[in-house]
Amino acid sequence: MSKPSTSAVKLEDTGFNLYDFVEATNNSLRVENQKLTEDLTNASSKIQNYEAKVQSQSVEIEQLKAANRRLQEQYNNIDIPFGVDRGGRHFEIVETLREKEYRLYIQMMMNENSELQKELTKKDGQIKSLTSELEQNIELQMQQEKIIVNIRDEMHINRNSAYYNKCNAERAYMEIDLLDKATERLRRQLESSQSKNRRRKNRRANKLASHGNEEEMEQDDGNQERIERAQFRDFYIPDKSINFVKF
Repeated sequence: MSKPSTSAVKLEDTGFNLYDFVEATNNSLRVENQKLTEDLTNASSKIQNYEAKVQSQSVEIEQLKAANRRLQEQYNNIDIPFGVDRGGRHFEIVETLREKEYRLYIQMMMNENSELQKELTKKDGQIKSLTSELEQNIELQMQQEKIIVNIRDEMHINRNSAYYNKCNAERAYMEIDLLDKATERLRRQLESSQSKNRRRKNRRANKLASHGNEEEMEQDDGNQERIERAQFRDFYIPDKSINFVKF
């Protein structure tokens, strides 16, 4: 029977450094978290710019609508004069310089109104595009916030898991060390008992050889056994109440 090892197993003897593993995992999560935070900041800045553009476009559109209304009112209030004879009969319209001026002015207002309508339609399209992009950025921001929350939760779980694994490893190594010590003491007790048994047998054989009293020898043997049992009860028994932390 080979002699058991009395030295406790140490964490570094396993070749696995739990602290380095947890630290490397946390560093990786920190880098990813930093990148997501920067992306979120950039997205927020873009959203603010888009909101400012939408506000500016809305003001400009209101101004265009007001100008359009003014032109429409001017167009509706223009009255082209017609010639009427003294008898109240209408005669053929004569285009005077004033009438041509009116007609030219009306055409200019109609052209300007058409340009304003085109510009208004263009601005409406831009606002719709900006609104759609703003909604997409808001959705992206919400997704990134969820990812950041999940990463923080995972980092918290990893820290807790590493802590509990460390506690369990230390308790396991302490238990192994206690068992090794108890095994060594039992081995020494066994060797001592075997040695005492050999000496007792030799003593008994010597007494019998010298015609000694067999009852006295049996009484001495019984006393010796009681002493050894009392010594055995004094040996340290490992504490089995150590509970491992479960995660």
